[in-house]
Amino acid sequence: MCVKIWVLNTLHKLLQGADLFNRVIENIRELVSFRNKQKSWFKIEIIFVVNKMNIHQTKQAEAMAKKLGVDSFVLSYRDWE
Repeated sequence: MCVKIWVLNTLHKLLQGADLFNRVIENIRELVSFRNKQKSWFKIEIIFVVNKMNIHQTKQAEAMAKKLGVDSFVLSYRDWE
């Protein structure tokens, strides 16, 4: 399962139009917890879509992914032109 995150909390409403960042993170936490309790095989990956507005948040996003307990964290760079 892949979850794409464009920005961390401070920019989420600006770029997504709604302030649902905390809800998304809580859903990831619940998914990780469910997977661990069920000893399930599925993997959880966060894809952080990097752009000019959030490039300064990449290390923060990686730390958040590690803390959440996902299996992998990927940076995806958008065309900036």
